[in-house]
Amino acid sequence: MAKEFFYALDSHNLYKVNTSSDEVEWTASLEADVFSNIAATPDGKSVFVNNHAQNKVFQVDASSGDLEAAIDVNKPLSLVASADNNSLWVSGESNEAPGLQTQLSLSLVDISAGKATPTPALQRISPFSDLYANLDITNDGKLLYATACAAVHVVDTQAKKKTGDLSGIPNLGPALELTVSKDAKKLYVVCSSSNDCSIVNLSGKIIAGKIGGFGGTPGRPVLSSDQKQLYITSPAGSKSGTVHKFDLATRKQSGAFETKIRLGSFLRPLLITSDDKYLYLASADAGLVKIDASSMEMVSKVDNAGSDTFVVANAPL
Repeated sequence: MAKEFFYALDSHNLYKVNTSSDEVEWTASLEADVFSNIAATPDGKSVFVNNHAQNKVFQVDASSGDLEAAIDVNKPLSLVASADNNSLWVSGESNEAPGLQTQLSLSLVDISAGKATPTPALQRISPFSDLYANLDITNDGKLLYATACAAVHVVDTQAKKKTGDLSGIPNLGPALELTVSKDAKKLYVVCSSSNDCSIVNLSGKIIAGKIGGFGGTPGRPVLSSDQKQLYITSPAGSKSGTVHKFDLATRKQSGAFETKIRLGSFLRPLLITSDDKYLYLASADAGLVKIDASSMEMVSKVDNAGSDTFVVANAPL
């Protein structure tokens, strides 16, 4: 059986962790900030981390942990690799002129060339709007979904252009985070104003249901491999938080893990292993916590992976 890994990030290091042993395979020293995210190419050869303040996307060799490149991208916010391993989609922020409007745009990074090419802006926003532009991509890599200025935008990755948005869906609140299902039929959208998660049927562009009851803004939804369970953290930024488990057939909570630890004000602190047995949670003051996904009880902590991790991401199998 192939080894399974995941990546975790704190403010100074990227870690590669073996899920079988919970041991850190390597540590890569690089600077991260509050907007940093992680993306890996599907072939498992490279992993990327963005730094908003430094206008950089760092490329790291997934086998050795060596820094391969520092790619210039203006104010990168989120990133996702293409299905063919050749490109990286990066959302970013740019100012048209000092004191004027800001725009959220996408850049397409040629991984071999290490160069970013801007694509048309997603949407203009005022300088005082929340700068979130989170991304997810379908398994076949054909459609990219992006949150920007409270809307969900749809990008055709082959045509390299925006094809529409989900602004016309009734009762879909301002979008903050999102996860697309493996079959690309549903989109799970975290809404900032209502602090809930809307389940969007993409074929009919209607809300099939909502999951709520969170004490604050929830993090990014995480789906089990059979798409029957949804896991989500809340509230972000609190001194204690909860990992919720929902049965998607009933949309009712079927379990919870009360963390008693600070989750931090970050939106992607949770992942699930490919066999659906364990969750890994990044916390702001307790490092990486391993949770049994069935019983929703803590199993252990991962040593040598920092004490202030805030983002985790699965490594391709």
